[in-house]
Amino acid sequence: MEYKIIYLCYLPLVAKREHDFYMDAPSSPGAAVEYWDLSNIFFPDVHFTMEVHRPYVRKINTYKALEAMLVAQDRLRSVFVVIISFNGMSLKLHRMLTRCNCYLIFFARAGLPVFTSRGSLGKRIVQHYRQFLSWNKVKFKILSEIANICRTFGLIKPYDLVFAAGSAEASQYGTSNVVAINHFDFDRYLLGQSETRRTVTNEYAVFLDDNLAFDSDFKVTGTGSIEPAAYFRALRGFFDAIEATHKLKVVIAAHPKSEYRGDEFGDRTIIKDATNELVKACRFALAHYSTSVSFAVLHRKPLAFIYTHDMERFDFFSLIKGLASALNAPLLEIGRSRVRDEHLPSFAAPDLKRYDEYKYRYLTSPTSEHQESRAIFIHTLRGLRIR
Repeated sequence: MEYKIIYLCYLPLVAKREHDFYMDAPSSPGAAVEYWDLSNIFFPDVHFTMEVHRPYVRKINTYKALEAMLVAQDRLRSVFVVIISFNGMSLKLHRMLTRCNCYLIFFARAGLPVFTSRGSLGKRIVQHYRQFLSWNKVKFKILSEIANICRTFGLIKPYDLVFAAGSAEASQYGTSNVVAINHFDFDRYLLGQSETRRTVTNEYAVFLDDNLAFDSDFKVTGTGSIEPAAYFRALRGFFDAIEATHKLKVVIAAHPKSEYRGDEFGDRTIIKDATNELVKACRFALAHYSTSVSFAVLHRKPLAFIYTHDMERFDFFSLIKGLASALNAPLLEIGRSRVRDEHLPSFAAPDLKRYDEYKYRYLTSPTSEHQESRAIFIHTLRGLRIR
């Protein structure tokens, strides 16, 4: 049977999401595809960039309109792909989906470990005091606790089908039908295996950009952003030291949502939408916490994780430290003073045992690593039976 596939997301449609969730015809297996854009419900005051306009996009402005659209669907011929994590912010949405008994599909493809700050509550308050001064942050934490209680007592419908990348994600959905797939980056790695073209011909290192200074996601999550001038100054100084010591250039693998003027990183090449290719041919990679560290893992390239003092006050700092620990890679603070040559890593061979563990925990599985996720998704939906 062919099903209508309805994607629910609290962000506008962008080209990457369209591709990563297989909305681009003609490969979509259903008779129809719709993308329900709920951004005006969740983030009415946020300006998003890079939105693409498609005839199958439906913009929904209120929960009342959303409920009416849910009720109008033939639920025996419709599946709902929820591109929204379950937490306090999405509790009302999930309660609505539960009441309507929608068939729910979720993609568990975080591609990164989860690390939390340790220590006493007092210590964590001192380290991240700004979070506790923000009513939005406090409200989110309270709602998330309520959401967990609702799920525990069966007030939230579990996902019917979960496509999971890696054992860490697959293990979290015991009551759902779990199908193994790959992380987006693993699929790009598979597709690029036979590619020999090089964008940069000279020897280089690559910086895996997170768009930290300007990412609209910080507005979505209610988190402040780092101070751009000091951040880019620290990066430029560190890259200068790397280039002088290792006799190469640092190339910037720009984040897909970045919109750089071109001089933020100094006189360095900035390239978008070619991260896999750039990592494949680099000597080593530098990163904060981008999921694109997966390309360094898959291509078995040496990695170093870098941060500034300003970044220590954000939640993502625990992820930077955790990634460095998980991959047994160097962790370097930059920006307080000029980095001395003896403090720079040698970028010797990486810890391949840790790399392989990371690969199967967060990026792929033995059953999916030789297949493209798109094919697995289509095959699974074609065999789906909703009762």
